[in-house]
Amino acid sequence: MEQKAALAGILINPSLRLLLEQIFAAKVDKWREVWDQKGGNRNVLWGYIEQGLGRRVRYREYQGWRMRGEEIKDLISPYVALDSYSPAQNPLIALPFMEETGALDKLQSEYGTDFTGALDQLIAALAAARFNGFVEPLNGLARTMLTAYADYGRFWMAFTECRVPLDEPFSISVSEKRMVDVKKSSDKGLGLAKMKMKGQVVGPISYSDAKSSQVGLRIADSNVELGKQWSLKKDDARGGPPDLPDSVAKNSELLSFYSSDEHRPPRLTLTCTLRPSGPIRWIYRLVLCTAVATLFAITLGGSLILHRFTTGHLALLLTPATFATSLLLVRESSPLSTTLTRGLRLVLVWLLAIVWLVTALLYVNKKLFITEAPVKPPKPSPTIEQVGLVKESK
Repeated sequence: MEQKAALAGILINPSLRLLLEQIFAAKVDKWREVWDQKGGNRNVLWGYIEQGLGRRVRYREYQGWRMRGEEIKDLISPYVALDSYSPAQNPLIALPFMEETGALDKLQSEYGTDFTGALDQLIAALAAARFNGFVEPLNGLARTMLTAYADYGRFWMAFTECRVPLDEPFSISVSEKRMVDVKKSSDKGLGLAKMKMKGQVVGPISYSDAKSSQVGLRIADSNVELGKQWSLKKDDARGGPPDLPDSVAKNSELLSFYSSDEHRPPRLTLTCTLRPSGPIRWIYRLVLCTAVATLFAITLGGSLILHRFTTGHLALLLTPATFATSLLLVRESSPLSTTLTRGLRLVLVWLLAIVWLVTALLYVNKKLFITEAPVKPPKPSPTIEQVGLVKESK
């Protein structure tokens, strides 16, 4: 990073180097958890900083930091896609980490002020690089420096030391496993849109860190399979689709593609749809149809088809639907499958509740007749005269 900045005409002093090291090494696990839970609250970052620093931060002080963080984000926005978890785009995310390592006290003593002085120096360096990006012959080098700054703040960089033979051919293979985010389908609306058993897996991938790249997405859960739709998007400000890979192989369990193009983009975002396996989808559909048919039979069948709707008819209708729905709702399944079927599970719960509510209303309104078993008359006991007649007949 420092070498790229020097080639672009930007001087990095020891204080700025310390700030950059803290930004690139900052751990964002806690911030990611806080943002996922309370991202809609505009003061979520303020509370996160106060908790990390262990002291109260005045609103005026926080506003000064926030405005400078927005300025840094605007300076590098043409070179990187928006990322709410990146300390490079918003150095305030790294403040708790700097407090933990003791770097924050060093920076404050160096500038004689609070964190504002360090942010101002970072803004000056990025603004100079942004200006040099339009000046020959530094334009390409300055843009490379800005892109590197944005990338180092978003990804962990792995370095490997290898011993290679000099007198014979050799090859180096690098493999990497990443965690991916699973999101529910973004379909909006009511009714059938909410009952779609679909999800999306979204993950960043390194695409040009070797001579050739082979990327694979594998599903190890037997209850879930890959959907038909998948896409690749460049991880930059424009976010357009890249050139097609050299080869693609895909089935319900594995998506794999390979490329050796020298001009392929360094970062890609892979998106692929997920869905429950075929038997699980058909079971849910069958139970849903059974519940709907039961509700229709109770509400309309009693008055239109049957002249007298009795508890015997009700038991015949409710037993299969209730048993099947209850068994499906409480059955053990994987967490991933549960995430994909959450919407349909909620619909089944509401249907079952409506069925029993309609049943209670029918009973209260005396439209449900209770069937009683027919009582057989008792056999008459034999009398003395009848016994005597029997004896005379013999």
